[in-house]
Amino acid sequence: LKRFKRTPPPTQKNIIFTALSKYQKEVFSEFVDVKEVINNGVFINEYPFNKQKEDFLFSIGSIEKDKGQDLAVKAALKTGYSLKIAGNIAEREFYDLEIKGHKNIEYVGELNDTQKKDYYKYAKATILPIRIGDCFTLTRIESLACGTPVITLDVGSAKEAIISEKTGYLIKYNEKNEEGTINEIVEAINKINKIKPSQCRKEAESKFNWEKIADQYLSLYTKAICKDLQ
Repeated sequence: LKRFKRTPPPTQKNIIFTALSKYQKEVFSEFVDVKEVINNGVFINEYPFNKQKEDFLFSIGSIEKDKGQDLAVKAALKTGYSLKIAGNIAEREFYDLEIKGHKNIEYVGELNDTQKKDYYKYAKATILPIRIGDCFTLTRIESLACGTPVITLDVGSAKEAIISEKTGYLIKYNEKNEEGTINEIVEAINKINKIKPSQCRKEAESKFNWEKIADQYLSLYTKAICKDLQ
């Protein structure tokens, strides 16, 4: 978005713009004519499904205020569950002040593809309290693919990936009352066992499997070739 504000987008007639989410389409519609919305996807068979969860919470993403790991930490401390946090430390001061040194809060480093799947599949829930609007983060649907429900703030594209009370919980975010947000995250953690791992996996299979996403792109290419989108 910042790039588009600095440099106008291309205007050639043979360029077709797509968006990863309805949210992204809405944001970018000011600059370009977005023809289609096609979500991100995952290779379902590469994500191990597990219905037996352990008593820890998981959060993954670059460690910075916008990603909201401090909210996850405060909520976890209130519940007594341990929280494992993964990702590159993008803001060292934020990490030192908000993440480091808390009992039962463990920073597990930057995980590779295999390592993160082990955390996804065993976690009781994945907590992704992202404060800012995102185009369509992969972390939500990766968690679902492993049968793990997601607790996330209802901002950006969150509601396009998570169905509240079915595959996780969408938390209303009020930056002027973050204590209230934390308490809602705590409530969601305490009732997370109501979410069935099989339902999370089923949702990922039916909506976000790359085979289905690929079909959507093939359909888009066909329309483009036939000039139905021009």
